[in-house]
Amino acid sequence: MKTYQPKSPNKITIPAHRRWPKLLLIIAILGVIGGGIWWLTQTESSTEQTEEEIVVLASSINGNMVEEKLAKQRPLAVVIENSPDARPQSGLEDAEIVYEMVAEGGITRYLAIFQTREPKSIGPVRSARPYYNFLANIWGAAMVHSGGSTQALSELSSGVHRNLYDINEFFFGKYFTRDNTRTAPHNLYTTPQNLRDVLADKNQMDWDSRTLGEFQNTPTDQLVAEVTNITIPFSLGAFQARYEYDGSTNSYKRFLSGQPHLDRNSGQQLSAKNVLIQLTDITPNGDELLTVSIRMTGNGPCYLFASGKFQECRWSYENGRHVYRDLEGNPLKLQSGPTWVGVFPRDKQSQIIWN
Repeated sequence: MKTYQPKSPNKITIPAHRRWPKLLLIIAILGVIGGGIWWLTQTESSTEQTEEEIVVLASSINGNMVEEKLAKQRPLAVVIENSPDARPQSGLEDAEIVYEMVAEGGITRYLAIFQTREPKSIGPVRSARPYYNFLANIWGAAMVHSGGSTQALSELSSGVHRNLYDINEFFFGKYFTRDNTRTAPHNLYTTPQNLRDVLADKNQMDWDSRTLGEFQNTPTDQLVAEVTNITIPFSLGAFQARYEYDGSTNSYKRFLSGQPHLDRNSGQQLSAKNVLIQLTDITPNGDELLTVSIRMTGNGPCYLFASGKFQECRWSYENGRHVYRDLEGNPLKLQSGPTWVGVFPRDKQSQIIWN
């Protein structure tokens, strides 16, 4: 048997065929140790990330449990068109609250409040009116629009609405896009990220939390469908809104002009957890455009449809907010999730039908 002797007292030479297995063993051992350290590091990092993700709060706007940063970020109040040429609209399915009311000539328009969800597109964005300004100010939101009526623009430029931040496409055009598959003015769109970039650039991110009411989640076994259809005839048939209760999801599917009202982003039918009808004074201004004035202060009656039931209620304007209460004066209890608010003439409330 051949043996190997050291060439010097300080150095041992091992032939290659004997050296490689040992080197591979050392490498393997180091790999295991390194892998263990990496695994522990990743596990610790993953644990920290998980801990961050599970910090959740109930959104004061819709009652859903969401990440804390989403529940605290400033809402976006976007004016969205509802003429037939604007349909289907984009992003309404992701709004926390959607207000619907007549803008002029019997044509309704929406003010959609976004906070915790991020649709890929929102629009078509249209012009402001005084009552949309008022609602955006109530929510302390970014007021997103493209131009507006003379009165609405005067209000925004004078700063009478101190709680909102004005994002007019006329001055922030780079944050909006035109869809060349649609004709102007029915083709203006934006995204939540673009709008939040404006707020960040202008240091307008802070928000003072506000709420629509108290939220709850009625257990499925307690649902009793007493009212399954609601019809709100805002004006002509093209603007008639109808809601059909779906007990399997405890929500109201929305129909517009007799057809399912779809969202362009997903192709899915819009729905609401709560349908709230706010009755107030709506009076014609007597101009050629058939514009109207809508009273947003004072108080009045309202109707709530939630969990398949009808409830009479009262609304009032108090300390810069709209407050909704039941007839005993208690805060109105809503289902967690999106709410559609129809602002309707008080003197025509008998035209609203439900069964």
